[in-house]
Amino acid sequence: MKKTTGLLLLAATLLLWGCESRLFKTIVTYKLDREYTFSVNGRKDLPETVITRAELLDAVSLPQDARVTKVTIENIAAKVSENAESQASFINLEGYYSTPGKSRQLFPQFPIPLGSLVFTRINNTISNEISSLSDVLSEVLRNENDTRSVALKLTTFSSSPLILDLKFQLDMTIHYEVCREVPPLFGGAEETCEQ
Repeated sequence: MKKTTGLLLLAATLLLWGCESRLFKTIVTYKLDREYTFSVNGRKDLPETVITRAELLDAVSLPQDARVTKVTIENIAAKVSENAESQASFINLEGYYSTPGKSRQLFPQFPIPLGSLVFTRINNTISNEISSLSDVLSEVLRNENDTRSVALKLTTFSSSPLILDLKFQLDMTIHYEVCREVPPLFGGAEETCEQ
């Protein structure tokens, strides 16, 4: 009986106090994983991966009223294994990204060791390009009328014939803000929302 009375008293207090709109800042992660099996002798362009606004928002399940503030690329990495014997110890991997009418190099030819058990991080050497790709993805996600897509294109180079399995990863975080009605007692957010 005492618990019920206490809960009713708390509920009545919250109702009398009302609610206020508070701003909550949240981060979600998204991991793009691609696997390719192919033969190469010299240069090989791999099928491009297209990222659209709708697919990205669906993959991370953002609330309808979320406002994206920025996108950060956290990691770009690759791992290669052979399907057959060869004399090569590595391949070179090069990456580009493009939006309609514009293409830019994401990373220059980068050596990826064959048969490594761990992923080789590429992003340590390409901070400017990562920042630029982050900015493009931020623009696409911020504008709900933006229909642009971003295409990632990978090219491999080898000095001998190889049959390979390539795994490519691109990890990003999406920062967003959302307003929620909460009792002042449970606000917890730093800012009130602007109406």
